[in-house]
Amino acid sequence: NYYSWGGFKLRKISKVQNLKAYASRRGILDSRKNAIAKLKVGADMAAINANLEGPGAKTYLVGLRGQTANIVRVSGGPVKQWSLRAKGLDKACNQWGSAWSFK
Repeated sequence: NYYSWGGFKLRKISKVQNLKAYASRRGILDSRKNAIAKLKVGADMAAINANLEGPGAKTYLVGLRGQTANIVRVSGGPVKQWSLRAKGLDKACNQWGSAWSFK
């Protein structure tokens, strides 16, 4: 699955690898039709598979927004979000690409 965030909407495109490729943006999917939740994620997201809530691994998106780490469950039930206050982060953590700065 491909996930994107913008305009306070989380979007999901399933089986993106099977979609037709286009030379330009004309003719691509209407992004207004694939929103799955209205929430705040952050400047960048990383997907992880983890057992954060109990029995079994689920897919989560993790994003940073200012000094807040946002965790969004996107599989194994309805979309659910948690926010954790983060301290000591570099100022670059509010930029595109920041999710890949951490292991």
